[in-house]
Amino acid sequence: MERNEQEFLYADKDEQMKKSNRFLALGYIVYYVVVLGVVLTACLRGVRSVGYTGMLTTIIVLIIIVTLILYRRNKTASVTRYVATVGLLVVTFFLSYGFDNYYVRFLVAVPLVGCIIFYDLKFMLLSSIGMVALNVGVVGIKTAITRVYVGEEAMDQWGAILAITLMLVLATWTVYISSKFNRDTIGSLQAKEAEQSKM
Repeated sequence: MERNEQEFLYADKDEQMKKSNRFLALGYIVYYVVVLGVVLTACLRGVRSVGYTGMLTTIIVLIIIVTLILYRRNKTASVTRYVATVGLLVVTFFLSYGFDNYYVRFLVAVPLVGCIIFYDLKFMLLSSIGMVALNVGVVGIKTAITRVYVGEEAMDQWGAILAITLMLVLATWTVYISSKFNRDTIGSLQAKEAEQSKM
């Protein structure tokens, strides 16, 4: 019996959440290390100021600390992913506003793809809508108000946002389909178990 429990450890919802939250925490830390690498490189090249780099580094370190504290306190809590994603949106805003390279737009959306493993459609919808709205807002300001993006560069930026939107729609749709598969599989197993109990 004990062997079966170990063999099917992740059939338990709490164990799934522990593993998913651990994956989220580690994944976000790796992601933020990459972001810091990009920002520090830009600072060393003179593209970004020391003040901007220091501010973003402080925000990232605070987000990492808060995420790790939440994970340590309760490894199965869903609040961890919501707080981590709010932090991601804050970093996205500063990165998108501070950098004109459109690869940055893809860089900030990548962590949300990893959140598919939560099978939480509401979370995925809110996160994806937030990410797309934030990107549209920043590019809208840089196109219509500050005129940073004009002509072909503006088209590239809007094209990048369209690609990110499609990626997040696909990720959200994947969560929906996967959740449906899981729900139907569990329902089928429970129905068979009930039939066997009657027999």
